[in-house]
Amino acid sequence: MKISTFYLALLFLGHELLAANTSGLVVTIIPSSAVFCPGSPITLCAQVSGGDMSNLNYLWSGPTNFGATNTPCITVSSVSSSDTYTVIVANNSTPSSTNGSSASVTITAAAQPTLVEVTLHPHKVSLGQRLTLTAIADGNPAPTFSWNDQTGPLGEGSSLTLPYVPANESITVTAHNCAGLLSATLPLDVTPLPD
Repeated sequence: MKISTFYLALLFLGHELLAANTSGLVVTIIPSSAVFCPGSPITLCAQVSGGDMSNLNYLWSGPTNFGATNTPCITVSSVSSSDTYTVIVANNSTPSSTNGSSASVTITAAAQPTLVEVTLHPHKVSLGQRLTLTAIADGNPAPTFSWNDQTGPLGEGSSLTLPYVPANESITVTAHNCAGLLSATLPLDVTPLPD
């Protein structure tokens, strides 16, 4: 099998952390759970409820070289695995761990596809016979499939039915998502037609 990684996808796993809350504010970060792929900007927003909602101030923190901003939403253009972003929100004062509420979200790398099973039916085929191939793969986000032989693309999807078996020696299935791809080549045991 050939493994080639194109990108890492990013999976947000959110959880709420409340600091000493003298303002009565409750803060969550949205999205609290979503899959993002590199090359796409990621926007995090502080959702605030309860307490005095006037004159809210925001203090964002994150990995090295991440700049804090006094806005309810931030856009992160470049993230790495296991980065944590935190926002502290306070009203009428500069946010700190003693006078506001906070929430954090941790970014972790998602999984590239892994082929769990590739089957063909029937197992032994004659030239010109109908053939069905099926692939099962895990990955986050869910992978899509493409099928090829030596002459080029045959189709897409987790299952491929060929109305007749080609004279080719093998068929390749590739499972891919924004985290990467994984291919498997199935040699065909083709019985030639009798003379």
